[in-house]
Amino acid sequence: MDLARRAKTLFAEDPADDNGKTNQGIALLYEIEDIIQSVRSRRVQAKETDEDGEVSGD
Repeated sequence: MDLARRAKTLFAEDPADDNGKTNQGIALLYEIEDIIQSVRSRRVQAKETDEDGEVSGD
């Protein structure tokens, strides 16, 4: 996933948390979280089951 790779790069470029790239990486992690939550919501609305046969959004 491009977002994860970009976030990792930003964190690596700011080991002392002093140039703002850590905050940019955190923002990308929130974008990833939004994508995950969106997919979970769609799965529940579509009543898709997980590997345990449950509709959980996981």
